[in-house]
Amino acid sequence: FQFNYTEHYNTVEHAVESRRIFTAPLNWRFHNGEHLEYNWVPTFERLFVPFEIRPGILIPSGDYWFHRHRFEFNSAQNKRWMFDMTYWGGTFYTGTSHELRTAVLWRKDRHLTAQFELQQFFVNLKEGDFTARLALFRLNYSFSPRLTLSNFVQFDTDSGNIGLQSRLRWIWKPGNEVFVVFNHAWQENTID
Repeated sequence: FQFNYTEHYNTVEHAVESRRIFTAPLNWRFHNGEHLEYNWVPTFERLFVPFEIRPGILIPSGDYWFHRHRFEFNSAQNKRWMFDMTYWGGTFYTGTSHELRTAVLWRKDRHLTAQFELQQFFVNLKEGDFTARLALFRLNYSFSPRLTLSNFVQFDTDSGNIGLQSRLRWIWKPGNEVFVVFNHAWQENTID
């Protein structure tokens, strides 16, 4: 049993705002590089005012204890194809929440890597239910250890927006780096 860390936040008036204990009762790393982990995360949240978690879904103010469970699997990181999967589930405010994250990474060689990731959230509360999805794609190219190009595209179902970031990083000399960054967003226009 491994006790990893605890987080504790108070307001300026010293009232407890949140408390989170992160434990790892099961944490195995196998000889072939694969990793399997189970976490139990008891969490306390105090809402001083109602919290609108989603338009039209308002969680009442009050004290909430919930218990989250995480199962994580990572394939060996020294392969051409790598796979990661993480599941979070358990109680959440006035109901339950489940989160599933899957990622696939392809490494062509020491220069080129591509990764696709999908995050899905399924929340069931007394006040209402909702689902949200986030898709991410990364494409990175390393010209040399000192010159790299990183590209990141993201889409979420809530906003319907697509975001792009490209970043060129040049390590001129150790401790001195130059970045050129391009950001762009495509926003879905809705007419009410």
